[in-house]
Amino acid sequence: DVRLTPSSRIMRWMGRGGVAIIDVIESRDTTHSILALSASRDHVDFWDPYLRDPQYDYGAGAMRLASDGRSPNLRIPRSWLDSTRNRPYSFGPLRNRGAMLIRRSTRRGRRRPAPA
Repeated sequence: DVRLTPSSRIMRWMGRGGVAIIDVIESRDTTHSILALSASRDHVDFWDPYLRDPQYDYGAGAMRLASDGRSPNLRIPRSWLDSTRNRPYSFGPLRNRGAMLIRRSTRRGRRRPAPA
């Protein structure tokens, strides 16, 4: 079940340091996958690979963030994301929602190159 309630699987996962690839509505017929990096009580911060026009409307309260390419570049209110309506950058109807939870790992050391 892809939801953003405080007890939802996604919010619990992100609270433990995980991330999630989440599908949002892009148009009436397509979705777009974005990487959820962190969440607060009111919003979720994402890395969105699409560089859209500065005037693009991501939804009520959403904003582009300055990014170095590794940090979040998009913030969307949880209330907008969790909407069951078909509108850009929301999850849309419950039956169409999709997400993948990913565990973060820390790199303790680099692999050595294979011998030549």
